[in-house]
Amino acid sequence: MNEVSFSRKVKEVKFGSWSLDPKRQTISDGEVERELEPLLFNILCYLIINNDQIITRQNLIEDVWCQGYVDDNAINRAMSELRKVLKSERQKGTVVKTHHRKGYSFFLEPSLIYHSTSAPSDISPIINEKTPGNVSQSTSRSKSLWLSKKPVLLFFSCLLLLILVALYFSKRTLPRATEQPLVEKLYSEKVLSWMNGKYNMLKLSPDKSHAAFSFTPIGKLKSTLVVKDLRSGQERRFAEADVNYFPMGWSIDGSHLFYRVLDIKNKSCEIWTISRDFETKNKPLFSCELRTIFGAEVAPNTFVYTKSNYRNRDELSALVSRNLVTGDEFQITSPNLNSFGDHFLHYENELDSVFFERRHFGYSELYMTGVDGGNLVKLHQSESRIWALSYNKANHSIIWMLPLQKVIIEYSLDKRAVVNRIKLTNDNYYSSYEALSLDKLLVVDYPFTHQIQGLDTQSLAHTIFPAVKNIYTASLPQDDGFFIIAAEVSDFVLYETNKEIENLTKRLVKSEHFIPKYQSETKTLLLQFKNHIEVYNTQTWKLLSSFDVQGTILSSSILSNGTIGYVVSQKNKNVASTYSIETGQTSTLPLQDVVWFSKLNENIYVYLSAKDKLTFFDINLGRVVEAIALPKAVTQHSIVVAEQHIYHSDGHSIYAIHYNDTVKIDKLHTVSERDVIKTLKYHKGILYFDLLQSKSNHLIELQLVDGSSSH
Repeated sequence: MNEVSFSRKVKEVKFGSWSLDPKRQTISDGEVERELEPLLFNILCYLIINNDQIITRQNLIEDVWCQGYVDDNAINRAMSELRKVLKSERQKGTVVKTHHRKGYSFFLEPSLIYHSTSAPSDISPIINEKTPGNVSQSTSRSKSLWLSKKPVLLFFSCLLLLILVALYFSKRTLPRATEQPLVEKLYSEKVLSWMNGKYNMLKLSPDKSHAAFSFTPIGKLKSTLVVKDLRSGQERRFAEADVNYFPMGWSIDGSHLFYRVLDIKNKSCEIWTISRDFETKNKPLFSCELRTIFGAEVAPNTFVYTKSNYRNRDELSALVSRNLVTGDEFQITSPNLNSFGDHFLHYENELDSVFFERRHFGYSELYMTGVDGGNLVKLHQSESRIWALSYNKANHSIIWMLPLQKVIIEYSLDKRAVVNRIKLTNDNYYSSYEALSLDKLLVVDYPFTHQIQGLDTQSLAHTIFPAVKNIYTASLPQDDGFFIIAAEVSDFVLYETNKEIENLTKRLVKSEHFIPKYQSETKTLLLQFKNHIEVYNTQTWKLLSSFDVQGTILSSSILSNGTIGYVVSQKNKNVASTYSIETGQTSTLPLQDVVWFSKLNENIYVYLSAKDKLTFFDINLGRVVEAIALPKAVTQHSIVVAEQHIYHSDGHSIYAIHYNDTVKIDKLHTVSERDVIKTLKYHKGILYFDLLQSKSNHLIELQLVDGSSSH
């Protein structure tokens, strides 16, 4: 909508007693000089440039924060900080005026001072260049030009329309534009660990000389905190018997470590700090949520980290900046409510920037921002998670890894593009990682065994199926076995196998990430993509139906009578709809704030709201008849509706939710605190779930050995 910064021709901006230097981002009143934080500088420039109008909060969100949503508290705090900065002994009056329920305006008359070669007059006020006279003349000239060039413009308009139509219908068959080719390389593996147990959650120090990680000794439930000197190989360990320790991040100089103390049994979490040698400065800082979070010190006593339970959603997170002295916090990112939120990846002191992942349903976005949330830049979009990254100063690039696909990616910050994609030919799969360079990485091999388990909903008998040798993302039960979905390099593959998990048969290969759903009665398989759905018959593998939607699909399910239910996010509003495979007709349901839904019986729809409430909607009455808050998810909520019963998992336990005028919840099953339950499925009286079981692994150094440098 509006400009946020001044032209380079502007040397100085005067208003009241202040003089603003756009190049140095400072203000001075002749006695006091203050350097402005990037966010405050951008807001001030925006208000000055648009001083002839009231600036709404939405204007600030779109033009300064450059995001779809910003929390009101973040805007209030920024405006309050700006007002404080703009007050001095010489400037005591109002600079920024608040218009109740409208927005803000710049109260003073600003004047621009140009560099000597820029303008004939050195000082000029900011004015709107369009006067009634020149607007009229401009309109007259425009009308004349339009009449004279109308045939030509019509021709090019039609041509452009034809091109757009052609692009629309061919978009799915186009090759991936400018994607770097995969280059296969062999990396040697040097084992750096000597104790048996589970290694996880690597965090590299800023100078890349030390690595912090968690370690769970074999046969034990609790993890210890370890710091390893990568030069000498010396390790220091820190632990107590009844809690788990996990590293979060480092101080700017790498002299001390931030870590979490997690008590799963009592559902408590605290963040502490300790010196790198574990000798001094061990003290508690503040409490936290149970979910995995990372962060780093970005300035003395200023800590930026991932904060869960954003806007009271336990699966949603945002980045916040915390003053470790006062305890004050302010939010520096504002994720879409229809996502899993923002996850801290890395702070780079050289750039004074924070890198973070914004995780959506089925894909992730990589962002870079200033430590106060200003200068937000979207760098990359990926169909795979980005778990960590490192900065390569020599190439001005960042490096991360797709561990399950065994692909290393280098992204140039100059070119704003991926410049290297290296496929490791190693046999092992990896999990947590940190890049020392493109040629050398610190990794742990995959610390989980993937196993399918079953729970009889009546007898609660527990069935364990053979472990799956391949690493997969999901499984679906069927009459004779399972469908298994695996991520393989750039593709997502659906396999069919028997109950002994033998002889995997490849059925479908897709280049785009998908979430599968299966209904055994009709042999119907649904594949949910980002913005379209495909439906197959698993006896013939014939495509039964395919349709696109406007927006991002948050969830989907196969309902009765050949009907598909799905939820789409459209401009910060979620819409629940049904689609008939037979007729192709779409209907919209009146479900509010919905992220997932299914049909409990002929009258009742059950749905999960964005605030983690399970809600019962009577379609005949046209209203909500019951709503309950779900237990907080340890990992993520998984819900399945079958035979008029509801089953829910929080990632650690499985519950039966009974609804008959009132709601009753029974806990059916709990796994070891070391293990993780993934999505629930139901098939003929059995609840199936994918279980990630912890296993021993190693800390490994990967070194390029094929003789060709990757620099």
